[in-house]
Amino acid sequence: MNKIISYLPSFLIFFGAICAAIGGLWTTLRDTNDKKEFEQKLNSKNEKIIELNDEIKKYTVGGDNYPFIQEYIEKDKCHFSIFNNSPNMLPLYDVNVLLINHDLKKKIDDDKSIPLVNKMYLLEREAFKRIYVGYLPGISGLAHIDTVALPPKEKEIRYEIHMTARNTSVVQDVIIYYDNEYKRYHTKSKLIKDGIELFNTIKPKQTINPTRR
Repeated sequence: MNKIISYLPSFLIFFGAICAAIGGLWTTLRDTNDKKEFEQKLNSKNEKIIELNDEIKKYTVGGDNYPFIQEYIEKDKCHFSIFNNSPNMLPLYDVNVLLINHDLKKKIDDDKSIPLVNKMYLLEREAFKRIYVGYLPGISGLAHIDTVALPPKEKEIRYEIHMTARNTSVVQDVIIYYDNEYKRYHTKSKLIKDGIELFNTIKPKQTINPTRR
């Protein structure tokens, strides 16, 4: 009996150590679960922040929207209006347009009698027209940018229209021509957005690469 009693302090110390170890393990497991739960909540918050940032970016930049030109022929003139292609109803910002009369540009470029230093001035005055549109709403977003004369019935005229916005750049070719079959003027066009052709109603033989400026 005395022998057993002599071992009692060591047993209690050993038992206490086991309890402490179990308690420490339990605390560690609980802390680990809390940490995992915290990390999951933090990741969820981060994902929401990223989604909100994407939405804010869309509204401040314009999302995937892009501008394009719509032509309207009336009597002896063709009207150019710029539209916002906006399926998500987002506006476009800082919209600029460069309207190039391709035929006039070619005529000036090919004229050897014009000194090189004068050609850019003539191009800007005769063949180029720059229009600042600025803000283009997402709902019914359109603006009239120019009105041009129709070509003679035996000829066609080509306009190369460069459009930039805060989120994208677009080049649209527009050809105005007289249709002998239907006895009226028509237009056909090709639209390239960020190097990708979105539509093309111009015949292959009439397709011309965008001007290098």
